[in-house]
Amino acid sequence: MTIKSDPYHYCDATNGYANHFCSFYGYGIVILALLMLPGMGLSRDMDDKERAERYFEKGYDLQMRGYPFQAYDYYTKAIRLDRLHIKAYMNRGLTAKQAGFYWDAIRDFDRVTLLSDEPEYLHQAYHNRAITLLHVDKRERACRSFRKAVYFGSARSILSLHLYCSP
Repeated sequence: MTIKSDPYHYCDATNGYANHFCSFYGYGIVILALLMLPGMGLSRDMDDKERAERYFEKGYDLQMRGYPFQAYDYYTKAIRLDRLHIKAYMNRGLTAKQAGFYWDAIRDFDRVTLLSDEPEYLHQAYHNRAITLLHVDKRERACRSFRKAVYFGSARSILSLHLYCSP
């Protein structure tokens, strides 16, 4: 296979597989170039992050005013726009727990533990996960979560660990 200097022909090969690869590679360059244009692609991500933050703030406001169902919807909208929004997962988990959707809450707390590497979020997520696991009668799993919360610096989990996990 040889590369031609003609900008409209990326490859010259004798077999069909190489031609398909070269065509795909050529289209990939064009798509990448289009993403780099102002007003497209990368700047849209910034708009999505800003919109996600606005949805998060609206959800937080509703949560503080005592509307967990509406807050849950706004946190979900924030997560759809920014899949890495750790605070939105944490607060959506708290509102799900408050509304009685314990397994949804556990799933959101698990997501926080996967996405975050900050001890502040990790100890909160493990502690909240443990409390929620107690609601669904999963004491052994809850005790493991309490231990992880203590490992990441949760002082309140020490008391819970002794209260719920002592022999």
